[in-house]
Amino acid sequence: MRLRRCPVKILCVTSLYETLAEKLRREGGGGRLGGARADISILLFNYREAIHELWLAADAGDRERTAKALEALRPLFGEAARQPTST
Repeated sequence: MRLRRCPVKILCVTSLYETLAEKLRREGGGGRLGGARADISILLFNYREAIHELWLAADAGDRERTAKALEALRPLFGEAARQPTST
């Protein structure tokens, strides 16, 4: 993970997914077996159960279960972007 500038003028950690998505944009996907496309595929495959749980929890409208599912995905996607609220 690396640091990047966030909209709220603080440094944020770039998530693993963001790093691989940027690499995919740079390299392109093509039909190659390997590279960023393979990395993202493996990453999502490894988190498939957590992604499925998030879908089920959100579909059921269960806030506690959804929060737990989001925590399981935090290592993959990182912190949610925090937007400043107006007062």
